Amino acid sequence: MTIRHVGCALACALALLCSMPKARSEQMKEVPCSNIDLKYSGEGTSKCYFYDYLGNQTESVNQRIVVKTSSYEFIVSHTASKFRTYLLLRPVRSVVTEYFADTDNWQPTQKYAGFDLAAFDGYTSSGGQPILCVGFARFSGNPGNYEFDDGVGYKNLADGIYCAFSGQAALINPIDNFYHVVEDALNKVTFPAD
Repeated sequence: MTIRHVGCALACALALLCSMPKARSEQMKEVPCSNIDLKYSGEGTSKCYFYDYLGNQTESVNQRIVVKTSSYEFIVSHTASKFRTYLLLRPVRSVVTEYFADTDNWQPTQKYAGFDLAAFDGYTSSGGQPILCVGFARFSGNPGNYEFDDGVGYKNLADGIYCAFSGQAALINPIDNFYHVVEDALNKVTFPAD
């Protein structure tokens, strides 16, 4: 194998890692919840979404559940990469930014069951009212055989947000109250096998 072939192989691997195949909401198609492996056993009205991504040498299966009640919205997603696709390890703050126009007032990250959790205020539009949320993310699966310039890549990502529409004062005083609510919701999720 020549130096050129090694360089091309590394460049291709880096391109696979950096082109995060996380599906955007508009790409996902609503499906019956019985058709996906991601499950939620809690209360609320659930809608389920699926997207089988095949892109520029990257592939993943993306599943999402959106649960709504009058007091909260819980969105949980699972991305499972396929052959030669790795998801770059990133902080929870950068993973959940797709859900909002802007965020601020981020609290320190806490750990729960392999997840990184962080409370913050989310804004659905510029100048809008803040919504109290917790973002969460857990990378799992074999991190692959390569160390890339930007870090390690993983095979799976479970992530999402839990946003409260009422009772916010009780949830933030102290903020651990809100983390316990989110932990309870995550305990009601069955994730696809890693």
